[in-house]
Amino acid sequence: MSDDTPVCPYCEHEEPDAWDIYFGCQLNGTVTITCGACGVEYLCTIVCTLNFYSRQKLEPKE
Repeated sequence: MSDDTPVCPYCEHEEPDAWDIYFGCQLNGTVTITCGACGVEYLCTIVCTLNFYSRQKLEPKE
């Protein structure tokens, strides 16, 4: 199993087209997915995390 693709909780089939699932325009969301293998509907939640990194801007030496 993988955390980067939806996995059916009934038959453990990984959905191959995870990037094609529309979760809405927000970063987090829940949708109903029909499993491509067994045909059972299940809920899938996406949670996105943003990370920001800062560093000093180095001035070029003359």
